[in-house]
Amino acid sequence: ETAVIVGGQLDAILLWQHTSDNTAIVTLGSDNSSIDELGYQWLLSRQRVVIAMDNDDSGALTAKKWLQTIPQ
Repeated sequence: ETAVIVGGQLDAILLWQHTSDNTAIVTLGSDNSSIDELGYQWLLSRQRVVIAMDNDDSGALTAKKWLQTIPQ
């Protein structure tokens, strides 16, 4: 199963409309939020995690944070 991490709720809704049922769309609500342990363990159990942040400074910093957090 694939999880796609996006920056905000609108991103999640828009992407959800165009993905299959076996793709989970994940957002923390803002670039500055952090994930709790249960959410982190769930992400680690996914076969693939795609990071899809906005193309701006905040999105770049958040993507870098996720790349250091999620090994797959």
